[in-house]
Amino acid sequence: MKITRSQLRQIIQESVITDYGEKMDQVDMLLDGVKFDGRRIANVDTLIDSLLKIVGSSGDFETEEARAAIISLEDVRSEEVIVSVTSDVENYIRDALRSQVIK
Repeated sequence: MKITRSQLRQIIQESVITDYGEKMDQVDMLLDGVKFDGRRIANVDTLIDSLLKIVGSSGDFETEEARAAIISLEDVRSEEVIVSVTSDVENYIRDALRSQVIK
């Protein structure tokens, strides 16, 4: 069976969209489970490492912004700001993954 270029493009596009959705599901799961242990986010190092792996290191602007936002989770020292910080991080990650899909 021979595949045309347009069919190949469609197959690639479908796999990329699926990959984006799976990565965002992982991000949602990780950020929804964030807990505060009194001084900082519990297991913050593991959380940061996991999120950095999901985002990757493509070197484009959006990815670097997402990586910086993820690393900033280390500095959260108040339970009151967790929701807004994790929401910001999620948005940066979403932008980075979208920019990677578009390329």
